Amino acid sequence: MSIEYELVFHKVKQISSHFLNQMKCLLSTLMAV
Repeated sequence: MSIEYELVFHKVKQISSHFLNQMKCLLSTLMAV
């Protein structure tokens, strides 16, 4: 596996986990209302 691919993969993982966290916050906010 090349280093460039590793970096891209890490970045994508970071972004997707951040996105999932945002969705969880949004869902819990909607549920609370």
